[in-house]
Amino acid sequence: KDVKNKSQELRGNKIDTIVCYYINCIGAEVHVLSSDTSCTAYDIKYLLWAEQGKYFMQRFDECSDHLSIPIEPSFFHFLKKNFIKIKKLKIHYPEYDVIEKHKKKTYYTFVDHSCHTIFEIHVGEKLVHQDIDDFALETKYVEGKYLNKNFYPNKKSVLNKFKTIAEQTVSSYNKRVETKTAQ
Repeated sequence: KDVKNKSQELRGNKIDTIVCYYINCIGAEVHVLSSDTSCTAYDIKYLLWAEQGKYFMQRFDECSDHLSIPIEPSFFHFLKKNFIKIKKLKIHYPEYDVIEKHKKKTYYTFVDHSCHTIFEIHVGEKLVHQDIDDFALETKYVEGKYLNKNFYPNKKSVLNKFKTIAEQTVSSYNKRVETKTAQ
């Protein structure tokens, strides 16, 4: 099964909160060796869902069929508590000011190679797409000397906290699945 089919199956079963989480790198390739070491996964996605007060996660890639297992509720509790903010907020690209000829000029910086954390959040009939660019989130100084005015607000944002909780949830899932397949 692929992530799209599983998501449709869950929606068909009236599961109303489903999140697809993945990382999309632009201008670079990310390769992850699967646990059986005979296949390299290029397209890894995770599906998380809430069903009758329980929470589940499943990994999808081109190498293996992965187990759906129960997860801790922290990801979904954070999502529920902060859904409106997650839906509306954006991570802002690096911005800095320079004084040129006695005038303040504001510059914005972008790159053509970066990794983006993607969330596709289905709540009922609504779909919220959230794209968090690592370059925008992680850049503290531009050219090593200009402080990014958006660095601290981005780091303190609900989106950064949501991304961190998702990364922790995925890490925990992967450790648990590796343990189960090793047994």
